[in-house]
Amino acid sequence: MAPSLSRALKRIAGFGRDEESRARVLAVAARKGGVGKTTTAINLASAAARFAGLKTLLVDLDGQAASSRWLGVVEDSRFADALWRGEGLEPIPEVVPGVWLAPGSGKLDSVAHDLRPTQGGQLRKLLSAQTGFDYILIDCPPSLGNRLIGNALLAATHAIVPVETSILALDGLNILLTTLSDVRDG
Repeated sequence: MAPSLSRALKRIAGFGRDEESRARVLAVAARKGGVGKTTTAINLASAAARFAGLKTLLVDLDGQAASSRWLGVVEDSRFADALWRGEGLEPIPEVVPGVWLAPGSGKLDSVAHDLRPTQGGQLRKLLSAQTGFDYILIDCPPSLGNRLIGNALLAATHAIVPVETSILALDGLNILLTTLSDVRDG
């Protein structure tokens, strides 16, 4: 690997732990499906681990569980169960070298439906208990109406928004940016 690639990966969005030794948390979110959220999340997690040597947790927050299936994990509800309880997440270690996985499952759709509005920080609480990671990447479901996206945005220190280059996608980006602003302003 070229040293410049490693340096670039460490600089992207402040890769690595912040000044208080907590992991950077990046949410990959978009209002629309099929824009590359899962591809972006998996490739960033893998590149951070492989090329920059960063211990990475990939959180599959989508009930369709595309990240999990891509990595060979099918119908493992440990993450959904932990999210519902608000504690006890045990990620699957090193699904690829350097990348741990909090797997998605269809059960996340039920959790999203059952979360009360006052449980907006449920994911942040769960992730704050995960120690030793340099980087936590959240693969979000589409649709801003899903309560899990609000949880992801509250937990995130950064957001990545993949978009197509079409007018409808740019309209969706504007709506997501407004939502991000609302979440940050409280």
